[in-house]
Amino acid sequence: MKISVTLADGTECPIIVKSETEQRLSKTCFRATKDPLAGNFIDWRTVNAVFEDEEVLELFIEELSESWKKNKFGTSGVTLELEKNIGWESTDDIKKYSADELEAFTPNRRSTALRVKPTCRNHPAPYTSDLTIIYEFRFNDGEPKVFIHSLYPGCDIGELKDDITKREGRVFFGWYHPGE
Repeated sequence: MKISVTLADGTECPIIVKSETEQRLSKTCFRATKDPLAGNFIDWRTVNAVFEDEEVLELFIEELSESWKKNKFGTSGVTLELEKNIGWESTDDIKKYSADELEAFTPNRRSTALRVKPTCRNHPAPYTSDLTIIYEFRFNDGEPKVFIHSLYPGCDIGELKDDITKREGRVFFGWYHPGE
């Protein structure tokens, strides 16, 4: 996917999502629409649909315009607070859970965290109106370019590195954990 947006100062800036990223997200955030599952969007079925949303695009352009103005390049994450619920969180506040409701797991080779046990169904994944976008802002050949690395419903949990639960105070849900 590639769309072109105009930043606050009139600069044209493409937003690019590689096909590998779209495929990966189709298995996490864009599963069967309206299925109340942790990490799933309610109405959006594709990355295109997210960026076709006027509120999302307006808020994201504001973020990019600030980064451009400050010459802030590199990888960043932003959580956009939208007016309506857009999906179900894939993480939650650790304070809501007892130790016997949680188990250790490894989100990737570089990180550890706690996850709500699959058998613990008395805590559904909460609705969220937050959209987190992980993006890389580059300046190539005299032009700005934005590459989307990830996006998901819920708050930004930072880089998947080290002990995420300890650092962020968040526990994960499995992808098939029911939502509210």
